[in-house]
Amino acid sequence: FGVETIEEISWRNVLLLENTLKTKSCLYDSKMAMSKPRPGTILVLCHSRTTHLSRMLKALEVAEGLDEWDVLICAQDPSQPIRRILHNLELPFFKIEERNLEDKDFSIKKCINSNVFWGLQKIFENPEKKYAIVLEDDIIISKFFLRYMTLMFSRFGEHRNFRGVNSASSFCGEFPSNAFGKYNQGLMWGWGITRKVHKKMSRIWSGNEDTHWDHFLEPYLRTGFVVNPLFSQVMNIGFDETANHTISNSALGIKIQESFLKGLKIRDQEWGETNLDFRMRKDFLKLSGESV
Repeated sequence: FGVETIEEISWRNVLLLENTLKTKSCLYDSKMAMSKPRPGTILVLCHSRTTHLSRMLKALEVAEGLDEWDVLICAQDPSQPIRRILHNLELPFFKIEERNLEDKDFSIKKCINSNVFWGLQKIFENPEKKYAIVLEDDIIISKFFLRYMTLMFSRFGEHRNFRGVNSASSFCGEFPSNAFGKYNQGLMWGWGITRKVHKKMSRIWSGNEDTHWDHFLEPYLRTGFVVNPLFSQVMNIGFDETANHTISNSALGIKIQESFLKGLKIRDQEWGETNLDFRMRKDFLKLSGESV
């Protein structure tokens, strides 16, 4: 993967899209499916941002461990350019589902809330699925993102107070190795949960709320802890004019990108817990091992 510029990371191997649509929407290797069960699914959410989606998918395609995950793509009211991108997709195991909400007179935040809820419900309808990761179309993952997520699920997924894994960080300092911390906070960009957490969330969450899903669910999530990486495992390229509620916080986007690039230099080292307090919001609380 190498230490590259943001543009090189985001645009690597971006191919010119063909003018005609392919008929496939799902690739499936039955021999591999039988020999190697995949306990988790990555939910990709997209709507109308073609440039963001192309960059996001190209990063996903080269992620290590992708063949250990299913991918469910939820495309809300997709345009023909969005359909063209999706139907030219090359992933080991994926499925595309279109959701038509344009006639429902939903606000933007209600559409997003509905899509996240629907996608997670769809994933955990399958009793074999233990984990779900959610990626919006403006999230660029590192090559080792899935290794990090899998490791955190294996370490903390069965803990009674575990609420999820985050992958974004704005820490731009110096540290000799990969590290993580446990925090009392909500979920942020590039996040994942377990089946057990989803079951508890579903008791208070219908998907019909006309609000931001993350704000709505944060009180429950803060009854336990989430895991955050010291160096960001994702970049958020959505701090621009296409954003719904992050356009005014572009400085944070720059910090996340800087943290991401710093982390590339030490990505091959083992992960350990750190006592450093690298919270992204003042009201987030750093937790020690004894307090969880």
